[in-house]
Amino acid sequence: MESCNLGSLNLTHFLTGKITEATPDWKKLGQAVRDAVRFLDNMIDASEYPLNEIREKTLSNRRIGLGVMGFAEALIWMGIPYDSEAALTMAAQLMKCIDEESVAMSQELGKTRGSFPNFKGSAWHKKGFKAMRNATTTAIAPTGTLSIIAGCSSGIEPLFAVSFMRTAMEGTTLIESNSAFEKVARDRGFYSETLILEIARTGSAQGHRKVPKKIQRLFRTALEIRLSGMCACRPHSKNTRIPLSRKPLTCPRMRPWRMYAKPTAWRGN
Repeated sequence: MESCNLGSLNLTHFLTGKITEATPDWKKLGQAVRDAVRFLDNMIDASEYPLNEIREKTLSNRRIGLGVMGFAEALIWMGIPYDSEAALTMAAQLMKCIDEESVAMSQELGKTRGSFPNFKGSAWHKKGFKAMRNATTTAIAPTGTLSIIAGCSSGIEPLFAVSFMRTAMEGTTLIESNSAFEKVARDRGFYSETLILEIARTGSAQGHRKVPKKIQRLFRTALEIRLSGMCACRPHSKNTRIPLSRKPLTCPRMRPWRMYAKPTAWRGN
């Protein structure tokens, strides 16, 4: 049993340019990855553990899991539909950057601070690495609570809804809308509180006459996209379990969803 030492970067903070035309700021993202790896490694030593067994196992492998959140909004900022080949290409590029920078930083820390105790005989050692601080460096987590706090979409998942009603304490109903949608709507002059309320009834912007077709295409929600699985992220995350198939689901349990599904990722190992 090991502790989960996870962290997620909000991808919307690593873009440059105006909404629907932005591009990744690779230098800024790379530096953030390196800082995050150092932070997560420090966290292993600073943490208090409920059991000695957990502490010993954690320190012997020093696993960390750096992932992402806000991927759906980042695509919107770049003008890329979530269910497109361009989205898969961007996912691969982003995760390749995060994977390579995290491994490079862990190598540097391994040289200065020492490799994780189980390094000898590990996969890294067998691949010819001379030092590695952490047994794993990446993990794409669902980021449920984190993404709510950050005000962005969860992990690499598509939008849950463009606008929806959240029931809070004592039955208070709150209307929440996607910040990227609000910005696009305001910038292009079709924003109104009435529109947000109408969308909140179903969560979808599809079919609304006031919303341009191109914008509707960008803001498809989880129930409106075909299964892609974001398989491009898989090769670059050591702890990700994502189905690779894009074929319609045939499992009896999945029939209600048919060809539609929400990609999810779990931490493994």
